[in-house]
Amino acid sequence: MTLRETTETDGTVSKIGWNLNWISAEKCGDGNYTVNVEATCDNKATTPTYQLSTSGSSACMTKFDYSGKEGCVDIHMPIAAVLKAVGPFLGVVTIVFGALMTYAGAKFLFIVLSFLVATITASVSFLMIFNLFVPVTASKGTVGGILAACAILGGVVTFLTYKITIKAAVPVIAGICGLFGLLALYRLTGLHIPIVRILFCVGGFALGAFFGAKT
Repeated sequence: MTLRETTETDGTVSKIGWNLNWISAEKCGDGNYTVNVEATCDNKATTPTYQLSTSGSSACMTKFDYSGKEGCVDIHMPIAAVLKAVGPFLGVVTIVFGALMTYAGAKFLFIVLSFLVATITASVSFLMIFNLFVPVTASKGTVGGILAACAILGGVVTFLTYKITIKAAVPVIAGICGLFGLLALYRLTGLHIPIVRILFCVGGFALGAFFGAKT
């Protein structure tokens, strides 16, 4: 989807709608069959209009014209601009992160893991809510409220993940080591019985996790 913009006489740029293209896998002429929707912003429209554009359609393209409130784009997230602005600071962030992991990695690792899980949870939650339940005409206050709720959810996830990882990390790592240890022992036996291999893996993980929890 691409935004449709126009430049006013004073030089300001206004958003007047958007264009959306669907490109089919069906071959047509020199390319593929295309369906185009051209939406025009009309905040005053009580009933949106949606009709086939005979002038914009052709043998290999069908065009529809839409006019209504859904054609208005009130919220624009300039991801590329944000990344460009943050880019110069990424080097400093990487150095600080590396120093923390070098001198306090044993404790800092659990915090990083917790924040990573929380960030993924909050981001996925926001994207799902915004795309499934929030119209494009939603106010900035509504979007800000959703962001705040997702941030609170991320904080809760951070706390729970940290509490779980500091208790379960050592047994899980020890269990994985035990799994690989008994798997190596199984290979030395020369056996090729799948059920026995599975039992060795399960037993190795259980023994490793047990002794890891005792440390």
